[in-house]
Amino acid sequence: MRRPAEYFDDVEVALIHIAGTLRGALKVERLLTDHEVPYAVETDSYVGGLLFRTQRVGAFFYVSEGDADRARELLSSKRFKIHRE
Repeated sequence: MRRPAEYFDDVEVALIHIAGTLRGALKVERLLTDHEVPYAVETDSYVGGLLFRTQRVGAFFYVSEGDADRARELLSSKRFKIHRE
């Protein structure tokens, strides 16, 4: 369930995934929504590429620390790359 960033103002949040494509971001949103995991998403830049490093824009997915393990398990079960801090 997508929430505005203000929803997490009083809560520690964890970055769980960075989607590099719109298609990937929509799949993650659907997965988290179907499993009723509250999340926030915002665009930001990151560095990607193996041989030629470039700056790219992606969708950064955040959940509360309490939901982070469950959300990472969901993403991992669908073979999404998870982000651990």
